[in-house]
Amino acid sequence: MNARGPRHPDPFVAAVAGAIDRHALLAPAAGAVVAVSGGADSVALLVALALLAAEARRGYRLHVAHLDHAARGGSADDARYVADLAARLELPATIERIDAAAQARPGEGFEAAARRVRYAFLDRAAADAGCEAIATAHHADDNVETVLHRIARGTGIAGLAGIPRVRTRPSLPRIIRPMLDCRRADAEAFLTARGIGWRTDPTNRQTEPTRNRIRHELLPLLRRDFNPQVDGALQRLIQTARWAQEVLDAQGARASADATVETGAGWIALDVPALRAMGSAVASLAIRSALGALGAPMRRVGLEAVRQILDLVERNRGGRLLLPDGLGAERRRRRLILRLARPDGGPPSVDNAPAP
Repeated sequence: MNARGPRHPDPFVAAVAGAIDRHALLAPAAGAVVAVSGGADSVALLVALALLAAEARRGYRLHVAHLDHAARGGSADDARYVADLAARLELPATIERIDAAAQARPGEGFEAAARRVRYAFLDRAAADAGCEAIATAHHADDNVETVLHRIARGTGIAGLAGIPRVRTRPSLPRIIRPMLDCRRADAEAFLTARGIGWRTDPTNRQTEPTRNRIRHELLPLLRRDFNPQVDGALQRLIQTARWAQEVLDAQGARASADATVETGAGWIALDVPALRAMGSAVASLAIRSALGALGAPMRRVGLEAVRQILDLVERNRGGRLLLPDGLGAERRRRRLILRLARPDGGPPSVDNAPAP
């Protein structure tokens, strides 16, 4: 349900409100944890949401969350700044310190570990505060940088679609991003006009992490030597890819439904002749849709995994695959059975799935 009303006089707040209303990110009186690092982006989002929450027709219940990753000097000052800001806005806050580096799993880099720890913290904060959504301050510049990074590493249409506005997760709060249409400069101008300061992470200026090199080296080069309007061009690419992905997702859902013969706890059985009749392209969409319905981590289900599963469909004999992220696939005569890892963390098993 939307809370449309008079447009807010501030263009930045109006842009955030417009995104919330157009994409149904927050219903009136909904609870949202706002992830605040102390940087300009997240501070601007928090202030804008606080202004909107004060409107009677919206009445959002906001809760501030900040995680100190213990990664650099000055991080404790960031935490104090966020605590003070929440107090000035008269908002409840959850602030914790976790050594993300110490939490890294074998083979996991610091950035990946920090992200995993951060979202686990945000999920806990949302559960404790009774909030159904987590709002993050990803913006248009983040989207451009993300897509360039994906292009450099290799990606498909889903990757070109950029950062999703909403990410739904089974039994967990939705992640919403109301600032995807705003630029970094918009957030800074909004705060400057109100005399609100923010914290600056000195590591953002370093050029060692790939994302920082894209921001400080690649994008300036593209603007200078190729297209001064490259940011807008990439934004249009992102929107076009997003529309295309919506069409493919819908087709994949229909194809998966047509091919599904039986489902169980953590597994799904697809009809092999039906998949073959669709052709490889549509069958791949059906397989991805089925994996998504199982709750597989689709951000990490790449083309190679789908190709291996398709090979099971196209061959004239049975076979079994163990794929990354706890996924399993087995061909049993006329059925393709897809399954997630067992709840105990063991390898996927299809022993309880029906025989054809």
